[in-house]
Amino acid sequence: MPIGADRRRMSAYRREKMCDAAFVLENLINHGAMSENLVGTQPLTKHAASNRARVIVIGGGVAGGAAASSLAALGVDTVLFEPRCDAEHASRMKCCGHCLHGRSASSIAALGLERCVRASASAEIAFTSIECAHARPLRSPLALRGMVVRRDVLDPAILNHARTCGARIEPLSARFDASTRTVRASDGSVWSAELVIGADGISSRVARDAGLARTGEQGRRFGIAFDFPLENPAVAQLVDANTVHMLVAVGGYLGLVRDETSVHAAMLFDAGISVREAWMRLTRAFERLEAISPKALSAALENAGGAGPIPFRTRAASSEGLVLLGDAAGYIEPFTGDGMACAFEGAAILLNVVRASLSRGERDLSAVPARYEQQRRIAFAASERRCRRVAWLAARPRLLRAALRASTVSPALARALVTSATR
Repeated sequence: MPIGADRRRMSAYRREKMCDAAFVLENLINHGAMSENLVGTQPLTKHAASNRARVIVIGGGVAGGAAASSLAALGVDTVLFEPRCDAEHASRMKCCGHCLHGRSASSIAALGLERCVRASASAEIAFTSIECAHARPLRSPLALRGMVVRRDVLDPAILNHARTCGARIEPLSARFDASTRTVRASDGSVWSAELVIGADGISSRVARDAGLARTGEQGRRFGIAFDFPLENPAVAQLVDANTVHMLVAVGGYLGLVRDETSVHAAMLFDAGISVREAWMRLTRAFERLEAISPKALSAALENAGGAGPIPFRTRAASSEGLVLLGDAAGYIEPFTGDGMACAFEGAAILLNVVRASLSRGERDLSAVPARYEQQRRIAFAASERRCRRVAWLAARPRLLRAALRASTVSPALARALVTSATR
């Protein structure tokens, strides 16, 4: 094989490896490098389907759990695959800012998850503070108040609700075979369904196996989330109560929010540096972070959760027999706190489409993906444009600093900045 072709093949191989979220904890925290030793790269083999459900959900996060519970409550035979649904794995940190936008309230109600979500909330979010070094923070009340919701509490609660609604939860990983439109579980069983829902998060394996991921256009940033216990007196001084703080510096930014027991940190940083290097850059820009000792940071990182690369781009959110839900359908910018809100909103759109299909008396769910795609595009168009604008500005901290300085003398500009980042 020519050397150039071999290098291109290895480059494609590495891009595929980068899409497995396991890289963060083992490689980026200490080394800032990609591992060649990740799982899930073998091609699917052909098997005859021996198990069947009307709907199969791959992924048990907010999007997958919400879809499974609402469809099962509708009377649809639903099976959900999630290898981390046991108590040990459910308690592990997910890469999330733990901020649920208030605009998702109507979708949560439509999904029948109000009680479940409210029981999982640990604080209210009433204010946002956008900060750059050498500029006064832009602090403003939120028009739609949100909640701090821990994923290690919310995700298991939604899965338990799905069980009570009649969904079957399988503690297995699973992959989608686009050629046969079947699902192969990690125990070797093969499943068929009228509709498969890919809800396996950023860098979705389902999206890649279905050929829906734009593998050559993925981002070059990575996210990581971790907690600082409030028992450390210095930690309480990092944030104000009921406030989301966004600290922006060259090479990344940090979101901080406080709940009953900890200050939760969610950091986005450029590829090529370790988490500790990214933290040091932020510490140089924001002196109050010096209150976190290297020992406290190391302890927090022991239970961290990571994801990436960000942004994650897809060509479409559906194909024949398949829909992508939540972050698996594409993820632009965590600065806006849209992750959980979009997951609930997408699940509510899918529920409406499936309900309409059943009410028409259609024999199967074959028309659901195209209808979901159309309605999702319309519903998410404005928020995706906003996310792109905010991502562009957040990647330019000097410009953001100038805007923050200008906003101190221009209330109209201040309102525009807050609206762009938080509505």
